[in-house]
Amino acid sequence: MARKSASSITDTAMRKHLTNDAVAVRAELSCDYIPGFFLMKGKTGGTWNYRYRDADGKKRVFRIGNIKSGSIDTAGIDPRHMSRTTAISEAEKWQGRIKEGEYPHTIREAQKQEARQKDQELKRAAESTLGKFLEGPFAANQSRKKGQGKHTINIIRSNFEHLLERPLDGIRAADIKEWQHDKEAEGKAYSTLKRAFGALRTLMNQAVADGVLQEMPFTSKALAPQRADLKEQEIHRQEEEARKKRRMLTDTELDALWRGLELYDKQRRQQRANSRKHGKDYLPDLSDVRFVDWFEPAVTLAYFTGIRPGDLYGLRWPNIHFAEIGGSRLRFVPEKTRHHADPAQVDIMLHPDAEEVIRAWWIQCGKPDSGYVFTEKDGVRLGRQAHDGRWSTVKTLGGLPEEIEFYSLRHHFISNLLDKGQPMKLVAEAVGHKSTAMIERNYGHILPERKDEAMKLMAGRRKVAPQKNKTIENAKAIGRE
Repeated sequence: MARKSASSITDTAMRKHLTNDAVAVRAELSCDYIPGFFLMKGKTGGTWNYRYRDADGKKRVFRIGNIKSGSIDTAGIDPRHMSRTTAISEAEKWQGRIKEGEYPHTIREAQKQEARQKDQELKRAAESTLGKFLEGPFAANQSRKKGQGKHTINIIRSNFEHLLERPLDGIRAADIKEWQHDKEAEGKAYSTLKRAFGALRTLMNQAVADGVLQEMPFTSKALAPQRADLKEQEIHRQEEEARKKRRMLTDTELDALWRGLELYDKQRRQQRANSRKHGKDYLPDLSDVRFVDWFEPAVTLAYFTGIRPGDLYGLRWPNIHFAEIGGSRLRFVPEKTRHHADPAQVDIMLHPDAEEVIRAWWIQCGKPDSGYVFTEKDGVRLGRQAHDGRWSTVKTLGGLPEEIEFYSLRHHFISNLLDKGQPMKLVAEAVGHKSTAMIERNYGHILPERKDEAMKLMAGRRKVAPQKNKTIENAKAIGRE
């Protein structure tokens, strides 16, 4: 007797399987007429599937389409909502194709591979030049990085402007060598060239990872080693630049620093007042607090102690020993020497101005006995570059020269102590060094001035008899002859 239906999964059986609460999720309703064809129940419907064995005898399951139990009557040929009759027809087709050696998983993988190749071709066409890839995928990736992302983009843009219209795979080692030659002729430092070349390599590596490039068009050796004569010149230039930075701040610069901090404080208070006035009254009111944030106390402590930014942000309240009447001290182990067997120890008395500011900050923070002295809003330690934005604002508001960095506070502290004639050993210990070698090497240019003053003082202790006029003496000697 002939079958009335191509499948034993009838409309009635399908509805019962999908809508009956007694049927468990993932339960299968198999077809008696088409081996491997079955309906699996889901949470809100089901899936039409076909089970088969591939050429290696491995069991595989191919999803033909989906069906929603609440919309059975409206199901059509869409795989996302496929009717029973369409699913049966598809199962019969695959049954025949599998017998001929065509397997769903290999066909789909080939389709995916073809789609990926087309995507890569489109991507290469759209992002093939250095400029397009720089402003597109590379900029998007760099925007996820904190701090240096935009800087890296600007380095590439400014150094390789002549290559922005060049296809990525058309940038060769010869182009790098020509660029290096031109930049060296302009007097660019080799360290600057290495940084720019490294940024370009980072971009190229991403292009390879994204499939825009098949391989790197040049190696790391494309940047030639620095010429010996230029290396000597650069070392001299770097020493000169470092020497200029390692100095005391002038009175004008100090006035600009404190003025900038004062204006920064006023600006932050005004900004907060405006925010609260325009619907953000949940923000804390700054009118009743001494400090708008951690920055002024941090700058004050750095100015009066010469502490490094990394050590500054690593300070905990137990490192500050408040005295009832003066003599408060700062004690900590510098992070640079913390891993040493015999690390350096910093133990210095706080200047009264620094002590007053830090004590006020401690009170504003609720007089904590633990935790970091300077933190983010959630109590997390500040990053090493946490001061960058605020320092830039203070410099702009106060009129500080651009070359003055946050680290200049440490240079000022050390230079000031040396200029005042403090023993080099004392200075080294105050800033976290166990020997005077670093002070001698980096701040030795300050000492000749002190030596000249000392020689003048020594010369003033004894009156030197006036020297006789040799011309007259010689004349007398000749006369006696």
